Amino acid sequence: MYRQVNVENEDRNFQKILWRDNPSSPIKTYCLYTVTYGTASASYLATRVVKQLAIDERSNFAKASEVLLHNCYIDDVLFGADILKEAEKLIPELQKLLYSGGFKLHKLCSNEKSV
Repeated sequence: MYRQVNVENEDRNFQKILWRDNPSSPIKTYCLYTVTYGTASASYLATRVVKQLAIDERSNFAKASEVLLHNCYIDDVLFGADILKEAEKLIPELQKLLYSGGFKLHKLCSNEKSV
């Protein structure tokens, strides 16, 4: 998930990696363009981006936005439906909402085989 969240251009200089293949090689500088796993702010930034996406797209994906706003734990979306047709309608809506922000919903799990 972190690698799908871009960092603002002006902040990218604060995410650099210095690298060399061996002690006699010149040092190479790499600039990271996405949120880096392991940094103090990574979890917050990733979850906040998903929350903001749900807020911004609420008018286009009302039910899916509510699911993202109230049923996420880190990078997992946990939700259920009372009837099968509701779940079958909500899953594509969630996929479209997340795709609009550059995310991909995968690893679906259900106790109903048709979902």
